[in-house]
Amino acid sequence: MIPRIQKFARVALQLADAVDGDITHQLCALVVNKNRVLSIGYNSNKTHPISDTNMQQLHAEMHAVLRCPEGDLRGADVIVARARAGGKAGLAKPCETCEGILRRCGVRRVFYTTNWDDDGPEIEEMRL
Repeated sequence: MIPRIQKFARVALQLADAVDGDITHQLCALVVNKNRVLSIGYNSNKTHPISDTNMQQLHAEMHAVLRCPEGDLRGADVIVARARAGGKAGLAKPCETCEGILRRCGVRRVFYTTNWDDDGPEIEEMRL
């Protein structure tokens, strides 16, 4: 895995683990372009018109997109991490709705945590 992606995934995991509140899954998404974080998003019990009407919460990926300055997503990467008990990584693969939104916004790749091993978070790549 690309070292900078590992670094960003660890940061996203720490941010997800720090989320307080009444949320079932603690996720954080970073929009990154050229080693610069453009925006950060978190799972929320709020909803937004950008999300599918069947969704009961605003996903971290959508939140990050909404907070990103317009036009800055072309060619960007998104890193998504899910914090489980003890700050260990869990599966954070974007749902179909989020994947479609990221594709339409011009995001080129999504990296997401899948599990935790002895070296830290395991990460998969999704090319859009």
